[in-house]
Amino acid sequence: MVTSANATNIVSRGITRSIFRCVHIICGIPILGYIYDSPSDTHNYAPSVRYVFLPVLLLSGLWMWKGHVLRRLISKRSAKQNAAAKLLAQKRDNNWRHKDPMNPSQRIDQLIADLTDLRGKTLASIRKSILEVDREIIEEWKWMGSPVWSRDGMIAVGNALKDKVKLTFSNGASLPDPDKLFNAGLEGNKWRAIDLFEVDQINERALENLVRAGGGSLNRGFGDEPLGVL
Repeated sequence: MVTSANATNIVSRGITRSIFRCVHIICGIPILGYIYDSPSDTHNYAPSVRYVFLPVLLLSGLWMWKGHVLRRLISKRSAKQNAAAKLLAQKRDNNWRHKDPMNPSQRIDQLIADLTDLRGKTLASIRKSILEVDREIIEEWKWMGSPVWSRDGMIAVGNALKDKVKLTFSNGASLPDPDKLFNAGLEGNKWRAIDLFEVDQINERALENLVRAGGGSLNRGFGDEPLGVL
C-alpha cells in the first residue's frame, strides 16, 4: 500500500533524478564540442571543460547510477544517529530519576535540613503555618529548587536567599493585609512578598490569614510562570 509519505518520497526522487539528468545532458554539450571542434579552437575553453563540465558530468552520472546506494547509506546513518540520541536522552532521564527520586515534600525537608542557620528554622515555621491553614494545600517543587504551596493555583513560593527568607504570594496585590506583613514588591500589580531577616519574628496568625485569603479562587490561573525575586 502506497501511503502519502511514500508517494511524496517517490515524487521527490523522480524530480531529483530529472534534475541530475538535465545537468548531465547540459554538461555533455560543451564536452562534445571540445572533442569534435577544431584543435586550434579548443584551447579557449579547455580549462572549463576539464575542470568544470567533465567533473560535473561524471558526478551526475555516478549519482544517477549509484545514487540509491548513497541515499541508503545516509538513511541508515541518520537512523543510527537518531536511535543513539534517543537512547542517550533515555539514559539521562533514567539517571535523573535515579539520582532524585524524592517527592516535593521530601525535597523541602532536605532543603530545610541543609539550611543549618536561622533561615532553615524560619522556612520550617513558615511551612508549618501554611500547611495548618488547610489540609488541601499541596506542596510542590519548582524552578530548580523553590518550595511552592498551592490550592486551586499557587498561593506562595519560598526562597532561602543569602541573608533572608523571602515568601512571595502570587496574587498578593489582591489580598487584604491589615497587619502589614508585605514589605517587598509593594509597587507591583500582582505579586507581594514578605522578607524575613534573622531579627524578624513571624506573625503566625497574620500569615495564616494571608494564606487563607490566597488559597481560594483568586489564585486560579496563577502558578505557571516563575516568580522573580523581588
